[in-house]
Amino acid sequence: MANEQTANLSRQTALRALDIQERAVEQLRARTGVLLGASCLIASVFGSEAIRHNVNVGLAGALALTALVLSVGLCVYVLAGKRDLTFGLDAMHTYEYLADIGDVAANEMIVVWLTIFARENETAIAVLDRAYLTAGLCLLLQLAAWALPLIARIG
Repeated sequence: MANEQTANLSRQTALRALDIQERAVEQLRARTGVLLGASCLIASVFGSEAIRHNVNVGLAGALALTALVLSVGLCVYVLAGKRDLTFGLDAMHTYEYLADIGDVAANEMIVVWLTIFARENETAIAVLDRAYLTAGLCLLLQLAAWALPLIARIG
């Protein structure tokens, strides 16, 4: 059985892990917002240039639009709220459950709960990371698909 100082330190460490995860998700969502804007901007600029120069983009245009739709869809997925992410405990339920078990045991139980949340979050965050990476690759594909016919026509 741990002493009170060890239990407090463990609880603080577990809380810090969840804080780090929460910040990582916030940063991922901020980058995703930029990616979403870039994807739409590329479609707007290159699409209007293709129209202006009367470029028949054909298959490349279809590929660019498909990449745009995928990129936007993945960005919206990352930006949407996720209920499977947990970054803290419900204070009232925690108090009700732990009120009578003593400080050390309460801290130990909190550490267990927070560790479970952090492990479950890891899986959900990995999915968000993959969605972001795929959206970025779709952005590059879209850029190439728009640019190649324009370069061939104008260049």
